[in-house]
Amino acid sequence: MTSTAVHELGHASHHRAVVELPGSNRIEDFVLADDKLKDSWARGIQYAFMNWLYPNQVDRIRPSYFDNYTGVVEGLLNQGLSLKQIEKTVVGNRLWRGWRRDVKALGLVDDIIVDMIFDNPYLAWAANFKDLIIGTSQIYTNTDVTYSLPPANKLPNQIQILAWSIAGEGHTIIQENMPTRSIKLRFNTLGERTLTARLKLIDSTEYSVVKKINVTSRGTITESVMPATGVAVTYRLTNYSGIVDKWEFSGITGRDYWIESTASNNITVVFKTPCTATLKAKIQDSELAVKSVTVPEDVPITAFLSYKNNDSPYDFWLKNVTTVMPPSTVSQNGSRTLEPAASKQHFMAYASRPKTNHPNYSLLKPIYENGFHHGKYAYDQQTYSEFAQYGIKAWVFSAQQPGTVPLYLIEDSKFKDKKMVYTISYLTQENLDPWRKVSSWYWNWLGTKKKGDRDWTERKNSGIIGYVYPYRP
Repeated sequence: MTSTAVHELGHASHHRAVVELPGSNRIEDFVLADDKLKDSWARGIQYAFMNWLYPNQVDRIRPSYFDNYTGVVEGLLNQGLSLKQIEKTVVGNRLWRGWRRDVKALGLVDDIIVDMIFDNPYLAWAANFKDLIIGTSQIYTNTDVTYSLPPANKLPNQIQILAWSIAGEGHTIIQENMPTRSIKLRFNTLGERTLTARLKLIDSTEYSVVKKINVTSRGTITESVMPATGVAVTYRLTNYSGIVDKWEFSGITGRDYWIESTASNNITVVFKTPCTATLKAKIQDSELAVKSVTVPEDVPITAFLSYKNNDSPYDFWLKNVTTVMPPSTVSQNGSRTLEPAASKQHFMAYASRPKTNHPNYSLLKPIYENGFHHGKYAYDQQTYSEFAQYGIKAWVFSAQQPGTVPLYLIEDSKFKDKKMVYTISYLTQENLDPWRKVSSWYWNWLGTKKKGDRDWTERKNSGIIGYVYPYRP
């Protein structure tokens, strides 16, 4: 529905632009314009706006191209032209050949490419011929690397590769694969290289595309801080401006760490447990650099899972779980219900305070669990004499650290005949709004007569009790 509506808006914008163009004729320049021109422009608006609404889903949202509904606008957009530039060539014309002529007149796309798009308007032209060769623009010496043309869903298979060539000495061609339109290389010396792919276009015309490659000396992996449990460490590949395809740990499993973020040449990791591992930065299947990582022995950062007690009164339990994985759905555990893994009551924290030399030692504060008797708890940053038992449940950050989120202290209470029946406190990453709900209208009507509600439930938000990492499996 959205796609169709945008297509019709494309027609409307075309008509409006023609009407407002000085010297134009609404009848000749729009009503009598080639249907192929008008429908192709509307199809292009449809493609562009749907691609904007649903990024990175081109193959799913691309409209079909047939008859007067061509993909010329998509092809021109992917050659680097803007919608505004294409619109100017459309509005000034009513003929298909005139539109082609004015696109060439812009001088922004090679004539041979413009002709190919207009002559084959039903194909998906999703690749830019000015940057056609896929592969890194920087590579280390003695590293195997593959370069290729785009896949068939971006560059039609009718375009063939005739030959690859490399300007400059000091390289080895490991493999040329014409069916996949790719070449595997190894550069042995430093310096700039030019990789050229000589193509055979759909009309058998030859056309060459190039890629500049900078061959540099091998870099190293550096770390932002010394690794420790619960500390965000950023690893960066030096002397490399390209994109690392994969960061890979060996010697540990995914349960020993989590990835906080990645960028072109760096990765930020939080280690859960003490460990020794090897970190590899890779491009395709080749190693760019390797680093040994040691996380010293200390308190691990572990998962805390929330339990609800189905019995009366309605309580929350907080449990430190080091080996149990929470299920993806709610499951029963006796009278307790384990919250789903997506619950905002799950978080990562320390069960005890790390050693004094741990970088987070001075950044942590305790959360106490105060209990009247089995199953009735209250959480706070202090202990209370009226509670029969208490203890430190978790150590959390006192101020926000990279990757952490606020943890709020919430209390839900029930009152009957103006007396508190029970209150429960629990911890969550949700900043829940406080509320007060009056129950039993008849008794509250009587209570109002006697100046005050009798039965109600209420929620209090005591604010941020600390900062924690979101739950990580």
